Amino acid sequence: MTLKRLAAIALLSGILTAWGTPGEASLITWDFTMGSSTPSTSFGSGYTLGYTFTDPGSGIAVTATAWGLTGNGLTTFQTAQVARTAYGLGSCNRGDGTCTGDVRRVDNVGQLDFILFQFSTPVDLKGIVIDPGGIPFDLDASYWVGNTANNLRDLLPGKGLSGLPGPTGLGFGSQQNVPWLNSPTSSPLTLSLTGDSVTSLLFGTRAALTTCSTGSSSNCDRFYIKSLIDDATQVPEPGTLLLLGSGLVGVAAFGRRLRKRG
Repeated sequence: MTLKRLAAIALLSGILTAWGTPGEASLITWDFTMGSSTPSTSFGSGYTLGYTFTDPGSGIAVTATAWGLTGNGLTTFQTAQVARTAYGLGSCNRGDGTCTGDVRRVDNVGQLDFILFQFSTPVDLKGIVIDPGGIPFDLDASYWVGNTANNLRDLLPGKGLSGLPGPTGLGFGSQQNVPWLNSPTSSPLTLSLTGDSVTSLLFGTRAALTTCSTGSSSNCDRFYIKSLIDDATQVPEPGTLLLLGSGLVGVAAFGRRLRKRG
């Protein structure tokens, strides 16, 4: 085999190697529990208290605020207080009183509670972990994902559930429900999420026509939001791109030399 052919094979091998090197698939997990290693910053106080969590690897930040359907006949959104606990994030709405004890959970006792997550860049959501906090509760939930305005927190007050989706809404898709246990559990539960290239997630207890009025553990949805999982795919390394570019340039130059000699 001639030197020219060996050089051509080497160049083509480099191209195929670079071309066949996929971006590294990775998962980003934001841990919302107290004492977690995920950097967080709190802002606001009372019913405006929220937290921002930043993944140290990707630099993607997610801001969490709490909301409750406690305005205008208990049908429109009002700001609530985020409760950060060892089990994760909870929500204390304006009908809960002091933000202590069981009311800190995201629940459907009297009113529906929600946590709004807004991301600094579009993400592909993969899953969410919810935790009843060591006490058996139902873990039925509803959520909405979409691409929303940066000032969504200013637009959400006074809106109802019907104002979330659609062209005249806030940019969310339709309501999605997970799972449908109807059976109390004291164990954390990992749920799959459907949301590709979205900037916002609104997650709360099952948005049904009625709410839990008794407060008993047998028929009430109550949980903390422990973590969120993003299905992130990294772009190829600069060295890989350089290898691909060098191989293409080399093959082009080799082809020109062959044509001249032919």
